[in-house]
Order: sequence, then structure tokens, then C-alpha cells
Amino acid sequence: MLMAAGARTKKQSGSARGALPNAVTLALGRNLRRFRVEAGMTQLELAFDAEIERSRISKLERGHINPSLLTIATLCH
Repeated sequence: MLMAAGARTKKQSGSARGALPNAVTLALGRNLRRFRVEAGMTQLELAFDAEIERSRISKLERGHINPSLLTIATLCH
């Protein structure tokens, strides 16, 4: 079946691509928590050092947000 020029396809919903948490954000969150705990830091201490909100650390660790490259770099440094 051919689509007319300019026709749009319907986006998938529910567990479609882009839904969070997903395998990548969950793995990132597990690793972030593991490294934080190994460093003996609380979420609040990490948030203070990285200059981001503590609730954002929590959401990252649970895989509920997709961090920017800048956020990842800040947490790694």
C-alpha cells in the first residue's frame, strides 16, 4: 500500500518506543545507585555535589527520566 505525499503515520502509545522506564534508563539507574552507594554518598550529597535536585537523582535511579548528556557528565565528574 502506498501512502500519499505528506501523509502521516499514527504514533504508537503505551509501551511504545520512548516510554519510560525502559531497559536503558533502568540499567543507568542501577549503575548510578551502585556507584553512589559504593562511594558512601546519600542521594542528597550526590545532588549537592552535582548541583541538581535530589528528586532528580531519585528519578534517575528508578529509570523514570532520561538524563541529558550534560547531566550524565556532571554525575560522572
